[in-house]
Amino acid sequence: MDEFDVGKWAIPALAISASAAVSWWYRHRRGWHSWPAIWKTILGSLVVARVIFVLQNAPEYAGEPLSIADLSDGGFSDAGGILAAFVLGAHFTARTGTPRRPVLAGILTGAVVWIGGAIGTVNFAPPSTPVSR
Repeated sequence: MDEFDVGKWAIPALAISASAAVSWWYRHRRGWHSWPAIWKTILGSLVVARVIFVLQNAPEYAGEPLSIADLSDGGFSDAGGILAAFVLGAHFTARTGTPRRPVLAGILTGAVVWIGGAIGTVNFAPPSTPVSR
């Protein structure tokens, strides 16, 4: 936990920025204020994605339980977070009366950027150094 790699946060930051841009567009073009629902959805889905990642990798975290809070490992469950975003988005729009279209557009935009970034990272990342045994 001594260092914090900004590169690991580039994809989530781009996804949140893309969702914010879509929310801004709907606000200024249509007059629909959806950012509070999108923001709550983003925060909730990030928490769910982290919890799912920790549960999937429980043996690694069992030795040091405090390392669960160390977000510098960049561990999020992509599928779990995106699914949680859709569920939470539906919940917040139903509860607050926020129009569904801007929230869905913001979630879809963020999901596409997140998935695209994850695919790009896997496909275009430099090859890792082989581990000698």
